[in-house]
Amino acid sequence: MKKTILAAAVLLLASSFRPAAAQDENNTAGAAPQTEALTDGDNTLPYGKMLALSQAELQAARFKYNDNRNQWTLVKGYVADPDMLRYMSTPFHPNTSDYRVLIQGAAAGTSYVEVAFYADDTYQSILSWMRRHGADLDETSSGNLTKTTCTWEGYTLELQMIATRTAETRTTTNTSTTSTTSSAAQPNGGRPVVSSTAQTGNQASTAPAPASRPSGPSDNARPAPAPAATTRTNTTTQSTSQTVDTSFNTYRYYIYTGAEPSSPWHDKQASKQAARDDKGKKKQNVSDLM
Repeated sequence: MKKTILAAAVLLLASSFRPAAAQDENNTAGAAPQTEALTDGDNTLPYGKMLALSQAELQAARFKYNDNRNQWTLVKGYVADPDMLRYMSTPFHPNTSDYRVLIQGAAAGTSYVEVAFYADDTYQSILSWMRRHGADLDETSSGNLTKTTCTWEGYTLELQMIATRTAETRTTTNTSTTSTTSSAAQPNGGRPVVSSTAQTGNQASTAPAPASRPSGPSDNARPAPAPAATTRTNTTTQSTSQTVDTSFNTYRYYIYTGAEPSSPWHDKQASKQAARDDKGKKKQNVSDLM
């Protein structure tokens, strides 16, 4: 059982990852609480090893670094944002082997790890681990979002299941063809040639009627050809429509260390928000009013 859960928890990645600061190749995420507790048999934190990989290890694992956002990202295939699916012109069919891993840096170490994927087995493995080992477990559901949160060894874990309900109408067309061929017309309507009878005295003699000669200026003129055989083709097309359920789930798993994200992009966004707040343009939501 333990081997099965561990194998499923790392199904999406060929190797283990942990985020590191981009400035120092040998630096590890020192902000992660109790890093030594990340690997302990069945108590191993899913994807916890990503919290301590150095820059060199991240590069070797083919992570891409975004200096503006201080993020390391690894992508296989395509993971769509569920909120953007409505704008797609063609139906979206996810591949269960696709995933995206994002490691957000902090001022020192790592702020959080996000793993987005479609594999149902991986979701069930992480959920089962959280229920067995997590403290302060909380499971909620609202609309198309099901969320499970817990704490573990100083980390905050969050697992999301986002349901996308879709259906397609698929049409099957069957075409059948029937051919009917009629034979060529026989001379004289297909009836035998009628003979002529000549009588001499009391004795009658029967002789074939003389063959008619083709009209025309020459004895070599050919008789008119008999009508050719004809073929009639009838084509019948039948269409059948069926509605197929194409719904799927998008999963997101987060490991929060408690450190705030830090990058030039985050600093700029914070400055913009502060300027809006100073001008009194902050939009209040229902929670703010409460």
